[in-house]
This record gives sequence, structure tokens and C-alpha cells, in this order.
Amino acid sequence: MRWASALRLVPLVAYPLVVYIALEYVDAKYLGVALLVVLLLRHRNRARGLTGGLGPVGGVVVGVMVLFAAGVWWRNDEILLRMYPALLNLSGLALFGYTLRHPPSMIERFARLQPDPLPPFAVPYTRRVTWVWCGFFLMNSIIAGYTALFTSREVWALYNGLIAYGLMGILFLGEWLVRRRFIAAEVAR
Repeated sequence: MRWASALRLVPLVAYPLVVYIALEYVDAKYLGVALLVVLLLRHRNRARGLTGGLGPVGGVVVGVMVLFAAGVWWRNDEILLRMYPALLNLSGLALFGYTLRHPPSMIERFARLQPDPLPPFAVPYTRRVTWVWCGFFLMNSIIAGYTALFTSREVWALYNGLIAYGLMGILFLGEWLVRRRFIAAEVAR
């Protein structure tokens, strides 16, 4: 089941590379249609799972993504197509930010999916980490938008298809290491 979920993410994660290569051969509108199909397939039968516990913001995010893809198709606009990573980061900001106002925070939700129970003293920590991710999504959205509007297709693909994922991985790994030390130090008290 986890592998199937991971495979459904591949087209979205590979988006910058796919767009970079495909724009050499087809118009942006065809990639907009492909994005629309991928989004609709990804979210078919998952609306409840995606929005469950996230209130109206989850449904809005899905709706905005679908409208965005339809807009790319309608306008046949490469720059709009390249804005998708910025929109994706703004969506992450909206979802994570929503959980700060409507607990549990997103990182607490993720932590509770792990087999080990989340100790009560770690809940404020998960809230702070959710704030860090909100900052990351905001900064990454700004950079992704800048690369879409003001840089070459190559620079856009390099940042959004490699550098941004590297930064996300560094943040994820760094947080995991800090969390382990934090929990170990609290347990040792």
C-alpha cells in the first residue's frame, strides 16, 4: 500500500524534469492537461482522506490545484506552468498553517503515525517544527516563483527539480536528528 502511494507521487515529484524535457516537444497546454489528469486521478476517491481533519483548507487546496492545471491548459502559458512548484509550496504553507490554528499541528499528526507513541512533552516541539516548515514553504515558494518568472527554463528546473528537494531533505533529516536528541534529553531528565 505504501509503495502504491509513493508511486502516485512520482509524477508530481518529477514535475520539473518532465516539464523541462516535454516543453522541447509539446505546448504548455498539453502539459496542463496532463497535470490536470494526474491531479484528478491522484485525488479521486481521496477527497475525504486528504481533507479529513484539515477542514475546508484541504478541499480549497485541491480545488485551486485543479483550477491551476485547467488554467495552464486554457492559457497555454509556459510561465504559468512553471509556477506550479510555487503553488505547491503555498499549498503546503496553507495546510501546515491551518493545523497551527486547528491542532494537532501537522508535524504532531505525522509523529503520531509512527509506531512509537509521541510523549506529551514533545507536542510543543512538534508545533515549533510545524512553524519551521511553514517558513520553509514560504521561502521556497518565493524562490520557486522567482525562478519561474525571471530565470531560464534550465535554472528553474535545476532549482525546483533538485535544489529544492535537497533543501527539503536537509530540513527533514536535520529535524529528525534534533528531535531524537530532544526526546532523549527529556527522557533522561
